Formats: sequence, structure tokens, C-alpha cells
Amino acid sequence: MMKKQPNNKALYIIRKSPYGDRILALHVTDTFREGYICFDDTNRGHMIKGKITEKDETTFTMIDRNEDIWIFEMVTIEMFQEEAYQYVYNGKNIAKLCATTDDLWEYYRKEFPM
Repeated sequence: MMKKQPNNKALYIIRKSPYGDRILALHVTDTFREGYICFDDTNRGHMIKGKITEKDETTFTMIDRNEDIWIFEMVTIEMFQEEAYQYVYNGKNIAKLCATTDDLWEYYRKEFPM
């Protein structure tokens, strides 16, 4: 059964956006306001007007009002330890602290609360 996307408890990596890629996003939701995708990176919150066009269990794609494509992929602990750690401050230490994907997601929710 496909889980609801986006998952506001998950940590995502933005694989593609008009502003760059390899950005970590958390607190991702499309329910805050009709027609908006909302998320936080490790610096600030974002509210992008757009709609989800594709989704599966781990990834979703949206198109914004400028018709730019955004691709969000859930981060697993394996993905973080192999790749995503390098896109964040202190990533190597965070990768060592977290043993599971749930640990990683919980760490980010505690460090960057809403």
C-alpha cells in the first residue's frame, strides 16, 4: 500500500528544483494551504505554490506556478550515510549518531522544530 506523500515526519532530499538540488527538506506538507507545498530546510521555511504531479512510496514530483519541476525523495539512513551527509553542516557526525532512518528523521525534527 502506498503511503501518503508527502510525509511530514520524513526527511527529504530535493533532487531537482529551480534553486538547486541536494537540499534537505523537512516538515514537508501539501495540506497547509490549498495549492502550496510547504517545507523547511535547515535555514528557513518555504511555501511554494504548485501541485504534486507524481508520487510513489518514497518520492514525489511537483510543478510550481512557473512550471518548474521539483523532485523530493525520502532520505533513508543508508542514503544519508553514503551521500546526503555531505550537504549539511556536521553531516558526518549526524550520520554516526543515527542508526536507523527513524532515528535520522527524529534527529532532524528535534534539531529543527516547527
